[in-house]
Amino acid sequence: NVRLGLNRKSDRLPHALLRPLPDGGAAGYVPDLDGMLQAYYQARGWDQATGMPEKRKLAELGLAWVLAR
Repeated sequence: NVRLGLNRKSDRLPHALLRPLPDGGAAGYVPDLDGMLQAYYQARGWDQATGMPEKRKLAELGLAWVLAR
């Protein structure tokens, strides 16, 4: 995905999931997408600003060769 140009700006939810529901158990709730993305990137070892794997993570996975491209 990184090679295809996808980055943090590409990580988003459909608009319908970002509007508060009018009723039910989740009435008024809107997911904290930014907070969820930060936690996801941190757990994966990815750069939180760009949404891409960090160099050390690529090396850890044996994918350091990807950096040369």
